[in-house]
Amino acid sequence: MSAPTGIHQRPSPSGGLPSSAVAGAFTSILFLVGFGLLAKLPSPDASGAEVVRYLADHRDRIFIAACLIGVAAALFTSFMGALAAYLRSETGNEQALPAVLAGLAGVILVVLALALLAGLVVHLGHADERQVALAFDVYNSLITIAGFFFAAFVGAAAIAGVKAGRLSARYLQTGCVVALLQLATVPGLWVTRGVLAAGGLMAIVAFSALSLWFIAVALRMARESRRGATG
Repeated sequence: MSAPTGIHQRPSPSGGLPSSAVAGAFTSILFLVGFGLLAKLPSPDASGAEVVRYLADHRDRIFIAACLIGVAAALFTSFMGALAAYLRSETGNEQALPAVLAGLAGVILVVLALALLAGLVVHLGHADERQVALAFDVYNSLITIAGFFFAAFVGAAAIAGVKAGRLSARYLQTGCVVALLQLATVPGLWVTRGVLAAGGLMAIVAFSALSLWFIAVALRMARESRRGATG
């Protein structure tokens, strides 16, 4: 996508942006695969016995998902440095830092949630069903609360990108939609069944939209950096 008329596009910063941008796109793919392995988690209103049975039957998948998401989180942290440089303008850009901090906060909550789920599987034989159900609810709540931070991340990054002349108005428009989708998952904190429940259709749509927007920005960074290197 090209920058809209009237927006100045400054040269892309040098120094590793292409590889960082590709790592950013790869990060989203790892998150998608990791959460894809957890796509059939019990609904929030499932009984403790159902949750215990699921965790016991899907032990390996949960550990693999936790590892993939851990690697993705590490790559995401590295990518945030490149994104901050990309979003800065010559006169400064106050939205760039909040965007990076919000993205990091969201990923930290996701990592904590996966660590809790993996730890729960390890000690499954030492916990009663009520404790397992409670821990599973905490997992869902952490993932859902992360949506607040991802909404702030996308919104601030889109605004910063437009102000810096990095992103076109189309990225801002789609970013607003993606941010609203993240906020639409918040009812998952109290809704226990249906589209709005944690892990339900709304959560899947919101996460998919976030991943696609993130990949689009990362690939745009890579293309601009390549043009800057050859230009």
